[in-house]
Amino acid sequence: MANVLSDDEILRRVRTVLIDALGVDDADILPESRIVTDLEAQWPDLLDIGFRLNRAFSLVIPTDHLFPKVKAEMVDAEGRLTNAGIDMLYANAPQGRGLLHLRLEPGTRMADLQTVAMICRYVKGCLMKGGEAAGTDDSEAELLESLADEGTSAWSSPK
Repeated sequence: MANVLSDDEILRRVRTVLIDALGVDDADILPESRIVTDLEAQWPDLLDIGFRLNRAFSLVIPTDHLFPKVKAEMVDAEGRLTNAGIDMLYANAPQGRGLLHLRLEPGTRMADLQTVAMICRYVKGCLMKGGEAAGTDDSEAELLESLADEGTSAWSSPK
């Protein structure tokens, strides 16, 4: 297994990225903070966050791996995922099987999916794979399921 940073170090770097990209206070960045809903990131901010994460961790993560683009047929009028939208994410978004499958349910708002904890878990998964962006192969799904089962860590909310 690759030499992976500690959970605390990953969270520290993700916080720095979010502070620099969004101009938010450190106190506003909690594991459960939603990037769009709580920290009020807009599409240009998401691109900046992706760029900064790549630089902070020496990774190459395509922005759409963390922040998939939403198509009109994926959501209802209130911006909530439909069954068809979930199917599209699983089919098209590389993280669909890796991270989002743990939370995807019809009625979930797309803006509520990306959290600080999700970014930290995704970065850790990439680092565990030796710096490769997480994909959709079986080993990736198993890896990220095991991360989700680890219990409380530096970036997970108490259960």
